Amino acid sequence: GRGKYEEAVVVMEEAARLRPEDAGIHVRLAAVYDTMGDEEARLMHLRTGLEVDRANPVVNLELGKYHYKQGNLKRAGEYLARAVESDSQNARIRYAYAKLLFDTDMKDEAFEHAAWTAKKAPYNVDYLLLHAQAAEATGRREQAIAVTEQALTNETNNMALLKLAGMLYHEEGRLRDAKEWMQKAVSVDDGCGECYRVLGEIHLKENLYTRATSYLRLALDEIGYDERIAMMLGDGLRKSMEYDKARDVFEDVLSKNRSQNEARYYLVHFALLAGNVKQAKELVRKFDRSEKTMWHHLAAGELHEARKEMDAAMISYGVALRLKPECSEALSGFGRVNIARGEYEVAVENIGKAMVANPYNPYLTVDLGRAYEGMGNLASAIEFYKEVVKNYPQVSEAYYCLAGALSRMEKYRKAMSVINEGLSRCPHCPKLYMALGREYQRMAKHEDAVRAYHEAVRKGGESFIDAYMHIASIYANDLEDDKNAEKYFNKYLKAGGQKEKFKKQMAIVEE
Repeated sequence: GRGKYEEAVVVMEEAARLRPEDAGIHVRLAAVYDTMGDEEARLMHLRTGLEVDRANPVVNLELGKYHYKQGNLKRAGEYLARAVESDSQNARIRYAYAKLLFDTDMKDEAFEHAAWTAKKAPYNVDYLLLHAQAAEATGRREQAIAVTEQALTNETNNMALLKLAGMLYHEEGRLRDAKEWMQKAVSVDDGCGECYRVLGEIHLKENLYTRATSYLRLALDEIGYDERIAMMLGDGLRKSMEYDKARDVFEDVLSKNRSQNEARYYLVHFALLAGNVKQAKELVRKFDRSEKTMWHHLAAGELHEARKEMDAAMISYGVALRLKPECSEALSGFGRVNIARGEYEVAVENIGKAMVANPYNPYLTVDLGRAYEGMGNLASAIEFYKEVVKNYPQVSEAYYCLAGALSRMEKYRKAMSVINEGLSRCPHCPKLYMALGREYQRMAKHEDAVRAYHEAVRKGGESFIDAYMHIASIYANDLEDDKNAEKYFNKYLKAGGQKEKFKKQMAIVEE
């Protein structure tokens, strides 16, 4: 108990009084006071020991460790360097000095001392850990992994060691091993933000987006706001088709960094997916024109494409591709423009290249189906659409294209079933309401068709003004209501519709 220590202190203090030149007594007294929690008395004896024997390695070690804890690294370095000079064969001293050197960015010097201590005491996990950290910091990754694996045979509950193992394996591309050790790390300490970040990144690479976003949210909770992590979170949400949540993340990123062009591009992309060309145009205008990045050109390309400005879209995608060869977004943009121009074989080639760069993008599979459909291969197109519906049931475009293909094959009941399934999954998709209106119109369910077209405009805005044209044609040709026909024809023109296109549509209906 404490009484025993107090008795020992009395005896040792008397010995120190009788032999003031004996630094060893002051070292032992400092150790006892340390055990008793009396920091003031401990420091007094260490300083007295230093006065008696300035080169005493233990005194210098303890004073060095004290100043290290206080954050006075310069003073700590002076004491620890003197300790090493006095006793270079002491592993405790060399380890403390190596740790200080590592923390003051003297990585090469730290590595030499850490390697020596690890060799001297090959079962000491702390020594092995520092050796591995120094090896990694000085570009000796293979050695870092070997030392880490050696340490893991002795200890599997050291949080710093488990984290280092996960980091090293992740950097080596050994994702399974990295995941295993990072999961063990967070089981030891569930507050490791960096561990959650790496786990999120690994799951993104494995296309496990729900798990990835869960880990990335935990990383942000522990670390605080970090743009790189936030962008990965937005990417994971985007790839899992949670567009509203992804948009919120990218808007937050952009509010903190107005020059984050990738975030702005995705906001343009989401606006166009929702049919909001006006919002997309405003976002494109806010790109820094003095620094046109790949993201700026991609955004401009998608905007041109939405406005049917195909030549301009091709130019923008071409510039983006020059800035980043094999850019899947630019290649897929080429493919979509090729489809719009009827260049189906070229479209297949460009979409195929995009799929090599981004094999898990379901929209590329849909576009590939559209290209095959354009070439008259409806059977292959339908298989592509069905594949997306099965694996990515939240992708509304797949239902829209599948329903259209089935309708063209005169499989009307199946087409209607696909549209209804799509609307149950994607109730806000304007394209599906356009398809629903088309099917109702074909079935002569005119009032239902009008309601469906109205819903398409309500949900899709200015991108779906063709709905007004279809409503006008229903009133003119089927319901013989000239007043409403004129009303919706004028709405169509006011929204930017073309007279020639309307006349062509009317001619098709009359046939």
